[in-house]
Amino acid sequence: MRFIRTLGCCVGLLAVGLAGCAKKPEEAPPSKTPAIPVSAPLVAAPERSAHFDAVNRHLELGGTLYGYVDIDGDVLKLAAVLRQFVVQAAAQQPQAAAFIPKDFGPIFQDLGLTDVTALGLSSVQAADGTFRNRVFIATPGGRHGLLAGLGGPPAPFAAPLVAPADADFVFESELDTPAVYSAVRAVVARLVGEPAAGFFEAKLKVADPKTGLVPLDLINGLKGRVCVVAKADETRTFQPSPELTLPAFDLLVRIEGVGRVLEPALAKVPGIKKATTPAGVTIYTSNDPVPKIEWTPELRIEGDVLTLVTSAAFGVPGGEKLSSNPAFKQALAALGETGNGLTYVSPALSSRIQRIATLNPSLDASQQQTLAFILTLLPRGDAPLVSVRQNLPDGVLIRSHWSASHKANLMFANPGVVVTTGLVAAMAIPAFQKVRTASQQKAVMNNIRQLAAAADQYFLETGKTVCGYRDLVGNGPNQYIRALSPVAGEDYTKLLFRQGQPQITVLMPDGSKVTYDWNK
Repeated sequence: MRFIRTLGCCVGLLAVGLAGCAKKPEEAPPSKTPAIPVSAPLVAAPERSAHFDAVNRHLELGGTLYGYVDIDGDVLKLAAVLRQFVVQAAAQQPQAAAFIPKDFGPIFQDLGLTDVTALGLSSVQAADGTFRNRVFIATPGGRHGLLAGLGGPPAPFAAPLVAPADADFVFESELDTPAVYSAVRAVVARLVGEPAAGFFEAKLKVADPKTGLVPLDLINGLKGRVCVVAKADETRTFQPSPELTLPAFDLLVRIEGVGRVLEPALAKVPGIKKATTPAGVTIYTSNDPVPKIEWTPELRIEGDVLTLVTSAAFGVPGGEKLSSNPAFKQALAALGETGNGLTYVSPALSSRIQRIATLNPSLDASQQQTLAFILTLLPRGDAPLVSVRQNLPDGVLIRSHWSASHKANLMFANPGVVVTTGLVAAMAIPAFQKVRTASQQKAVMNNIRQLAAAADQYFLETGKTVCGYRDLVGNGPNQYIRALSPVAGEDYTKLLFRQGQPQITVLMPDGSKVTYDWNK
């Protein structure tokens, strides 16, 4: 054994020695191929989109998806196209001309559609398999019209303070319904005149005879946060229809700005009990549970805030709230604790929703496939999924830590993507055919031009006034063109050239003709 170990050591030392004595290979000369740049350079400032830098600083480059589009002025271009369409429609239907807007530009401006100058989005896959998604809607001149309905500056979220710590789903959004109504009223006035808009508004000011509710008061009151909180039950179920069983769930809806507006109407609803707490909260309850799902709803009005809960236990004040959930706090901290919109999905929601498949084993194969497809569209993950919307001075930024990238979301958000692709193809194929035909005609024209030039040279050298294709093309010493390749199967061999001939025409296989003017 000692001999074997000694022999092994000697062999090893010999190998090392030989390697050291061996001639070292010469270093390869530096490659003349230029190095590929790490990233593509930005185009020069004069060629760059005016809004690119403002959008790009809110996005992440190099992930699963990156997109930017400048739409500054495109809405008004669309308005011009619509105007042409309207003029044609009015010519066909003169009786409808009075009701069709002559110019869509001011209408789009009233709606705030011209505020958007550019859009950008990006998706980056994180180490845990989720995606950091971002969308930025650039509105450097501010937001008005429909976009003003998204609310004002960012503020602390309200939903985490009222949602239970184990809530499965939370949605919060700031709304400014009065701003949306003002935009709609301006459009009505522009379309049918201010008197008609005033009449429309006067109708909204009339109280409902049964409830006493004034619609315009409700519209003006919807200015604040709207929150929706849900929690799926792990054991209880309900049947919305005899063939479908779903997990039961509890719900909380909180709406700011409408409490005092709705309170007089609630007092007129039969079968509702009213109570007031020492803190001044008015509570409305009913002894009749909601059929099938067995909710015992409760309405609470505290100042201008209205809260609806499906059970008193679910919406009870106090207790552990979502704002104290460590996993939620960590996920929200990465996106910002202030904003104008919030969406949260708990890790447990996925498994609770997947119960739907096991709760409905009697569905037929087609229904099972449909259900399985729907379940695949729902968010899922082992970590909290959070999305935050923020209204910034130069636009609207939406950031999310989600289970799918924007690439997948764009596909699923547009059910007509296949139809759209087909329409694009239907438009693109004729355009491609047109471009290809023009290219072929240009190549044929170039062939005829070569033949005409050769014929001129033939007439000059031979003194003859007529020649054919064989006199000009071939390998003979007296021929001027070695070879002439047809472009689309056209035949040049039967062409006859005459001195002073004004035009030469070639018939194409599709029946079209390409004509060359000899005098040009």
